[in-house]
Amino acid sequence: MDPAVLAQLLQPEWVVHLRTVLRTHVANRLVSAGDLSNGLTIETLVSGQELTTTVAGSSISFSTGVNSGSVVAADIRGRNGILHRIDRVLVPTVLTRNLPTAATESGLSTLVSFVISAGLTDAIQAAQGNFTVLAPSNAAFASLDADLVSQLNADPALLRRVLLYHVLPGVFPFERLTPGSMIATAGSDGPISVTSDGIAIFLNGQTVAQANIVAQNGLIHMIDSVLFPPG
Repeated sequence: MDPAVLAQLLQPEWVVHLRTVLRTHVANRLVSAGDLSNGLTIETLVSGQELTTTVAGSSISFSTGVNSGSVVAADIRGRNGILHRIDRVLVPTVLTRNLPTAATESGLSTLVSFVISAGLTDAIQAAQGNFTVLAPSNAAFASLDADLVSQLNADPALLRRVLLYHVLPGVFPFERLTPGSMIATAGSDGPISVTSDGIAIFLNGQTVAQANIVAQNGLIHMIDSVLFPPG
């Protein structure tokens, strides 16, 4: 693995990405070398991520679709499983997708359409930095007053302002959101507040429906309401 990528994964804010990489290396069942056949797919502990096996004689390799690793020692037995030592770190597909793609694949089609309309697609690409997106669900947008939606569609500057209020520069895993903190947004409308009732975490008073959706350059936390800048 690229030393720079490894160094980044070892930073506290990238813990979700590191966990995703590690879980990609764990099958969801016991698989010995004798169970493997050419073209066999194996589910991992990362939802939707499979490993495809290539077997050619005594050679075995596993592919994520991004890269592959060859087995250099098979069937190392432990008390609770089997280990196959491979010659490289496997990269899961979710670590190669950008934030708009991650949002699309997570069913956030309304948000993505607004991002495109506002011309913000390029602004949250990996080349522009690392971000955490607080992504309203489709249902959250559907609950908005029709006149307000029409106003957003008719006013690109207002739409952009509202959307940027959902973008946090930097990577903020859900587990590292600290109650009482304020997190700056990508716009000029002030920070997002993090609060807690002792059980749940709230962002500007709104609950998180799904946390830690992984993208190459950040995370998405799906929220159940659309946030509006003060004033």
